[in-house]
Amino acid sequence: MIRMARREITQIYDDLDDKPLQETDVHVIRFSIDGSSYVMDVSKENCEKFRNAIVEFIDKARPESISARHLPNQKYNAKDVREWAQARGYEVAVRGKLSRKLIDDYLAANTN
Repeated sequence: MIRMARREITQIYDDLDDKPLQETDVHVIRFSIDGSSYVMDVSKENCEKFRNAIVEFIDKARPESISARHLPNQKYNAKDVREWAQARGYEVAVRGKLSRKLIDDYLAANTN
């Protein structure tokens, strides 16, 4: 009986310049713009090139908070939000509209 070994090799290529990369040289870049998310496999050199190209924009940007746009199926009860917030030292009115930041904080803390 002759046994044959099978070996599969995956070759990763730089998404920017199409050069082959060793597995240890792959830098994965994930980014989003205008509601679309992207991912690229690139070399260290191209990773630095990407970061240098956007550093000016990152320096001027602010982090985005979790919002209802990103959690469309998240429901909340205003009473529960108020109780949660008060227990954590937030200043919350007994009645009225809850701030978006407070709701975002509550959803972030209570999302499984």
